[in-house]
Amino acid sequence: MDVGANDVLSVAAKTDDNLHRPVPLKIAEEGGAYRLYAGKRWVSIKVQ
Repeated sequence: MDVGANDVLSVAAKTDDNLHRPVPLKIAEEGGAYRLYAGKRWVSIKVQ
């Protein structure tokens, strides 16, 4: 959200049920891409 409370970006998140101890915020590398975790939910980030 921006300062005026407008949505700037929206993406679908996936859930990682194999994650034993979810943390508030975590970035993990996976095969040239990165996963941004928020609890057990994550989105993939890839540099182009």
